[in-house]
Amino acid sequence: MNTLGCSLGYDSTIKFSREPPLTIQHGASLTVSVVVMFGESNRLSSASTQAFAVNVFLVDEYGTRTSGGLQGSLTSNIQFPSNQHAHGLALFNDLAIYQTGRRRLRVLRGSFSAAGMTIEARADSDIFHISK
Repeated sequence: MNTLGCSLGYDSTIKFSREPPLTIQHGASLTVSVVVMFGESNRLSSASTQAFAVNVFLVDEYGTRTSGGLQGSLTSNIQFPSNQHAHGLALFNDLAIYQTGRRRLRVLRGSFSAAGMTIEARADSDIFHISK
């Protein structure tokens, strides 16, 4: 798993807590989940943030984005346990991939405010193979 946590000066990270299987049948449904961890400076600035979300998309094994191969709910709100605001979970439970070959999933964590959307963290899954 490749994780880019502290991008653009933010100290939040995301990582896959449930990765895609190493081999997937073309068109089969799969579930992945992502843990989001907020650093100290992000918690301080979250008062102006209206929402946090995680987007997932398909990239090839080298990280180049592909189009049209991933279907399902590609955006997930971050669910926070009632007693914890420094960690959350984003669940993608209805994904299907309609491309073959070696691929990765990439997730981006963004925050939405009156100023617009900001991408604050990114993670790539391990490489997996989609077969016909």
